[in-house]
Amino acid sequence: GKRFGSLPELGDEFNTGLVNAGASVVSIGNNIEDVISVTGDLASEFGLTLDKAADISAQVVDTAVATGLTNQQAAKLTGIFMKVSGLTADQAEHLIESTSQLAKQNRVAPVAVLEDMAAAAEEIAIFTKGSGENISRAAVQARAMGTSFGDSAKSASGVLNIEQSIRDQTEASVLAGVDLNLQRLRQLSF
Repeated sequence: GKRFGSLPELGDEFNTGLVNAGASVVSIGNNIEDVISVTGDLASEFGLTLDKAADISAQVVDTAVATGLTNQQAAKLTGIFMKVSGLTADQAEHLIESTSQLAKQNRVAPVAVLEDMAAAAEEIAIFTKGSGENISRAAVQARAMGTSFGDSAKSASGVLNIEQSIRDQTEASVLAGVDLNLQRLRQLSF
């Protein structure tokens, strides 16, 4: 009742879904509270309906156990990939677990890579192409270089800002009829 209000008012289908999901996660060391928490996170942060969130909550808890993430981190990554990349819950789970495998193959801590991704929702939204596999590779490479995906994405945005600055300088030079050199100003800003 604390998370969703009066459970009977939410209907038998929702309540049955929660109970079934709770029962299915017991075998992996979790319980109904984990399911309720994940369901609430998916519904409140990513706009999934309560029924849809409850339907995939056991899958998200399973992904958390398989990858070493917290339930909240797994819910966040699943939600990001579903909303940003348009993936299904199954595809999001596959992407998260394959990212973990890619990190292991590259001798990088998988949990660190996935935590970086969970913490960089905005950057993922900006840089994701298609299925999100480019983000997985970028996150693993960033961690291999000793940085996070979020920091790498901010650096990439800075490069884009430099390109815009150069275009603006050229335009200002043409409009003013004077050759403006703002290179020193750019150096000082970084």
